[in-house]
Amino acid sequence: MAVLSAVVCVAGTGDRREDPRACLRSIAAQTLAGVETVVVEAADGPGPGAARNAGAARATGEFLAFVDAADRLPPYALGAMVNGLRASGADLATAAHCAAAPSVPRAPVLGTHISERPELLGDHSAAGKVWRRAFWESQRLAFPEHDGRAAEMRLVVPAHYAATAVDVHTGRFVLGPDPAAAADQAPPEELFAVVRATAGAVAEEAGPADRGDWDAHALTGVLARALRRAADEGGGAGLGAFAEVANSYLDTVDPRVLRRLPVLDRLAWYLVRRHMPDELQRLLAFAREAGPEGLRAHAYAVRHGTRWYADYPFHDDPLAEVPQALYRLDSELDISQRAEEARWDGPRLAVRGRLRLGFLPPDGRLRQYLRARAVNRGTGAKARVRAWARPANAFDLPRGTVTPRRDWGGYELRLDARDLKANGTWRPGEWHVDLWAVNRGVSRRARLAAPGPGAACRPWAAEVEPGVWVRPEWRGDGLVLVVDPLRARIDGHRFDGGGLELTGRAAAEVPDRARLRITRRPGDAVLDVPMERDRTQGRFAARVPLDALTEGFDERRAAPGGPDCSELWDCALVLDGRVEARVALEGDKAEGAEQTGPDRAVAVEHDGPGWAVLRAGLTAPVVAGAEWREGRLRLSGPFPVPAAAAELVLTDPETGAATRAPATVDGAHFSAVVPADLPDGRYRAVLDLSFADASRQRRPLVVEGALLEDLPFAGTTGGRPFSLDADSPRDPLIIAGPEAMP
Repeated sequence: MAVLSAVVCVAGTGDRREDPRACLRSIAAQTLAGVETVVVEAADGPGPGAARNAGAARATGEFLAFVDAADRLPPYALGAMVNGLRASGADLATAAHCAAAPSVPRAPVLGTHISERPELLGDHSAAGKVWRRAFWESQRLAFPEHDGRAAEMRLVVPAHYAATAVDVHTGRFVLGPDPAAAADQAPPEELFAVVRATAGAVAEEAGPADRGDWDAHALTGVLARALRRAADEGGGAGLGAFAEVANSYLDTVDPRVLRRLPVLDRLAWYLVRRHMPDELQRLLAFAREAGPEGLRAHAYAVRHGTRWYADYPFHDDPLAEVPQALYRLDSELDISQRAEEARWDGPRLAVRGRLRLGFLPPDGRLRQYLRARAVNRGTGAKARVRAWARPANAFDLPRGTVTPRRDWGGYELRLDARDLKANGTWRPGEWHVDLWAVNRGVSRRARLAAPGPGAACRPWAAEVEPGVWVRPEWRGDGLVLVVDPLRARIDGHRFDGGGLELTGRAAAEVPDRARLRITRRPGDAVLDVPMERDRTQGRFAARVPLDALTEGFDERRAAPGGPDCSELWDCALVLDGRVEARVALEGDKAEGAEQTGPDRAVAVEHDGPGWAVLRAGLTAPVVAGAEWREGRLRLSGPFPVPAAAAELVLTDPETGAATRAPATVDGAHFSAVVPADLPDGRYRAVLDLSFADASRQRRPLVVEGALLEDLPFAGTTGGRPFSLDADSPRDPLIIAGPEAMP
């Protein structure tokens, strides 16, 4: 039996038939062994459901994946999801609905459920998924065969409720057309029919309350986008026709669901229900002009008694006959936050940032009150966190802007790590920080989250007592403080021939059968190596074969979605195949790199919180120095690659705009100067290299570990602020303009 069956659907016939060859090559390049490929053809028609079902019936693999001919799979995709399913026992793995923020690396969440992660309601597509075939067959799952491509949600969303557990991966595991575009492009009649059928299936599988969650999600997501599209494309007449279709669905929605929608959506669907296309167009134009942030930033709110209402179109307009209750603010009065600094002062962690309740700016010292506490994720134990309000720029402005728009939305939190002890004893565990904000009688709670780019997202670990470290990490659900008493730490390494020997300290209670596990991100390859113990000294040594880190690298790099320059491997302590703890890097001599061949290197590094990471691949240009020379920021460092020429390319990840500047390479080092006319913004940095054989390559810059402690490195050029910072773990970040101000 195959490990996994990939069902590849080829649409069209004759000259319109899709070419599946690139897709099939990407499947053949997977790092997962034992992949069976089943190619099925979908005849011209409304969708690929019948062909996919036929392919699933022929599959023999333990796991199933459905791929369109236009898709490409990165080489890690199937292996990472299958390994996760084997570890968690979950029924389904998904990577289609979201991607990790560039500045905050996220690990996969294994063994969760849609009841715990409501954002999975937005996971509508068959793309980027691996199914356990036993689950597929026991639930008698099948794709709808005659409802168009939007019909995938009719299968996927109820399956989330039927699954006992789901793995959520945040990497981009499918390259190809946007899987959400199929639903957005569907005609209203088809879209509402599928959404309604999905609602019925959710109600049957999980109950009316969960159906209400689905209805609310659809009305604020895919159906709201369809409403805006109808207004843009058809005007008043288009909205009239849209309303006829929409109301047949709205007739089936519990009125309590409509009342809990955000104000704009609540108003829009009310106007749809009342067949008021002119008023609806005015409302949508208002929302479009203000933008999503503008609706919250400028306090469009009025108070009636003890309640707050949005001052949106037709509010208090008796001629419009729109009930005032529709304007009541509830969910919109939530916490928006941005952490901008995290640093240690001895055993105390200080976090600074800005926070506000939507629509209620903290425009006076006593307007907003904040308190916080740390909570142990395993035991529920609590620890005190002190909180202060501070003056700061208004939330929607960069913190370094010189502006009169300042308020009391700034905050500072201080946590004494010694308060994380349990009954006077340090125990491994994780803590998060809960916030409560009160503004004009409105109280809201959230977890401390949302770091800004740069130093704020890579707070250092601190040794709060001998042998005990507290490691702050930003994860998808906020700041997590990991209490890390000594179990195993790497404090040295050496390269010997074809191996990398890692040495360190191990606690006496770690048994001799424990092993060191090296896992390639995002989890597709795992290597367990024995730990040779010296119990008299409390030491261990583990030898990692270099060929295990580098084998097949060139093939993966050449594949779609493969590594740009290098691959990262995480280190963990495992006992009887179970991960006990991540392994940290400790000491000045622990880090280092070795050239393992022409233009190849392996490095031992730490990430922001101090966990050990191995980097293997092409030799990277390392930013080891930063200085201001003649008023301009100059970067330099080792780069033993004989390139003929180089340019520094700075790219704004939000807009894709790129700025080029000259750089020099001499076979041992590189240097480059950041251009003084760089527009305001944040930039990623790579070297664009030209070689003697006329080939070209791009190499992302990495920051040397010793330099990280000195960042951000700031100054001014021509009166404009510039800074060099780094996101976690090693990615340099060039900031130009007011945001470079400390």
